[in-house]
Amino acid sequence: MATIVSDPGGLPLMFSSPSISVIVFAGFLAVAGVGMGFVSVPTLLPVRKSLTAVNLGVATSSQQFARTLGGSVDIVFAAALAAALVSLVLCLFLPSGLGGGMEPGRDRAGKR
Repeated sequence: MATIVSDPGGLPLMFSSPSISVIVFAGFLAVAGVGMGFVSVPTLLPVRKSLTAVNLGVATSSQQFARTLGGSVDIVFAAALAAALVSLVLCLFLPSGLGGGMEPGRDRAGKR
């Protein structure tokens, strides 16, 4: 169920252009977020059902920690990708006096 809901929200974002409207972009993110929300509880329930009350807190917090850690790693990769794309666009489209025309990954002296 979660894949059915989150993929229609997330997949179009991979193929969108910079001219996409903010409202359409937010709509795709909302659909993807709902799909991820559908994953959260179903992954927690089997963990809770398989343990005694003594271990319940540890298991629940460990599952939440794993989700949070996974989200943090995803954000790092998304930020690195966004920074690389912004750098590429700035290097290619700025006037030459502002750094445009430089080859991505090189400084003004042409060094890597």
